[in-house]
Amino acid sequence: MNNEFKLHGMLFGVASAATQIEGNEKNTNWYDWYLKGKIKDNTSCDIATLHYEKYVEDTKLMKKMGIECARIGLEWARIEPEEDKFDYEVLERYKKELQLLNKYEIKPLVTIWHFSNPMWFENKGGFLCENARDIFLKYVKTVVEYLDSEVESWVTLNEPNVYALNGYMGGDWPPGENNFFKFIKVMNVFNEIHIESYKLIHSINKKAKVGTSLHVRVFVPKDDTSLYQRFATTMVAQMFQTGCAKVMNTGKKSFPYKGYEEGKYYDFIGLNYYSRSMCKGFSNGTNTNCPKNDLDWEIYPEGISELAQEYYDEYKAPIYITENGTSDNNDSFRCLYIYEHLKQLSKCKYVKRYYHWCFIDNWEWLEGMSTKFGIVQIDYPDQKRKIKKSGRFFSEIIENNGVTNKMYEEYVKDEKYNIR
Repeated sequence: MNNEFKLHGMLFGVASAATQIEGNEKNTNWYDWYLKGKIKDNTSCDIATLHYEKYVEDTKLMKKMGIECARIGLEWARIEPEEDKFDYEVLERYKKELQLLNKYEIKPLVTIWHFSNPMWFENKGGFLCENARDIFLKYVKTVVEYLDSEVESWVTLNEPNVYALNGYMGGDWPPGENNFFKFIKVMNVFNEIHIESYKLIHSINKKAKVGTSLHVRVFVPKDDTSLYQRFATTMVAQMFQTGCAKVMNTGKKSFPYKGYEEGKYYDFIGLNYYSRSMCKGFSNGTNTNCPKNDLDWEIYPEGISELAQEYYDEYKAPIYITENGTSDNNDSFRCLYIYEHLKQLSKCKYVKRYYHWCFIDNWEWLEGMSTKFGIVQIDYPDQKRKIKKSGRFFSEIIENNGVTNKMYEEYVKDEKYNIR
């Protein structure tokens, strides 16, 4: 059997978020969430992988592995520890990291906001406070003006739909609300913030590439014969991803979100893809008797190409897979996961970048340190890094612009998913 495929014209990278790797920052909503006892394994982001100190070591390791592009995040609480007081030493530290990436010819994609708020902002009401937009745009202006010379591309907001759902309708994430109307309200704020951030960044640098990273899933009804369930599934997808994508990217009204000034507010479409969801009515669940990762998320590789095609057809822009990866604590099926998802993308010529989530095992939000997504292992007590089997596989994919039969036999052939 021929298991080869090529991925011509695609850059291969890794992704990370500041709060999950940097360590030594307690002035955030997520450290506060830990203090409230909300993290499942009772670990905090205070240590993480100490990347803020070890960025040189980590960047050199990326270079060694052949990484071509890196998506990194900024910690807002470090940069603006008090309202209107920006720490330019912190911005200089981020600039040095970006300069090192550029020195090693690793293209940086910088995420301005990735779930983490400084506590002064959180205490004002976060993105629902009266002047949230103006506060955030001041932060955007400061970081873009300082770092622009070293940045090729920007992500304004990472997965605002996930943050809004979990924080304002699910109650599991900070600020722990459970109110449908607040979910809609905060998504309207995010939609406007992205549009205004896009315009602001382009006013500073017309050549900048700007987009969002939206979490997208394939949604299917539990009972495909039920008209009600098919309708409910369509509405869940509309509220979670399709509607907010339309407003953010075009400014056009899309139920249940209000519109803004119409225009084109994207230079690429960033998609974070992990799984498929099965809906029973408006409830979001998981299929049974199917491949699953360690967090019980369904593994559905076909979804990555289905959604890439859907969003390319809609927006006719380069697709960046800004996150894709899996929870696999023993690194026992990650090579298979990467192989199957990239094989799906091999037929999508408009997908120009693939960022594996994540580079190094890290502090995974509500899950703490109990789950591992990295292609690099970390020994938390001594902070030593070690490239995993999946990391070696990823390096060879980059070197070969795809997978050879020999690589398949060595890395993929004997791996199997958990069926639950």
